Amino acid sequence: HGDLEQMQRDEIIKAYRRNQIQIMVATDVASRGLDVKRVTHVFNYHIPFDPQSYVHRIGRTGRAGKQGKAITLVSTEEFRELQRIQKEVGADMKLATIHIEDSAGIVDFTSLEQKVKDIQIDELALDFIDKMEDMDYHEFVERVVTILLKDNPPTANLQIGYDLDSVNSMIDEYQYEQKVAQKTNRQRKRR
Repeated sequence: HGDLEQMQRDEIIKAYRRNQIQIMVATDVASRGLDVKRVTHVFNYHIPFDPQSYVHRIGRTGRAGKQGKAITLVSTEEFRELQRIQKEVGADMKLATIHIEDSAGIVDFTSLEQKVKDIQIDELALDFIDKMEDMDYHEFVERVVTILLKDNPPTANLQIGYDLDSVNSMIDEYQYEQKVAQKTNRQRKRR
């Protein structure tokens, strides 16, 4: 949205208001000009540098008394910055990790692929291929690759950043700090 000419942006906003567009992606700069109703969700990818920009972004949702959700995807490196924003803004944020349940179809063949490209062809391999010449070529390759994969299973590398235990530990520490801060505030009020 931010890379478009103003006239194109205006057309997109009109289409969104007429319910012809269900999902709109906008940069932080472009979102400043958005005055649209029925925004149910705002997804933040990378948190802004200052709390007011964060408030402005999430303010796109839940307008005019409507309910809305702001979901902020935060890397572990941004976690402390998010805490600072939460403290300054006074926002109630629920922390959670994203759990990937199904890794089917996501495999990394890079290592195996490189081995196949780099290996020197052995004379015994050529003799073996000659003995298998009565087999269909594609079936032969499929069977050999199947044997190769059983001996060298590809990895399913789904981890980006820290592992789940580390992130949960950070969240636990954060929640503990919140409780300590609340307890300290209550004690100060009693004095």
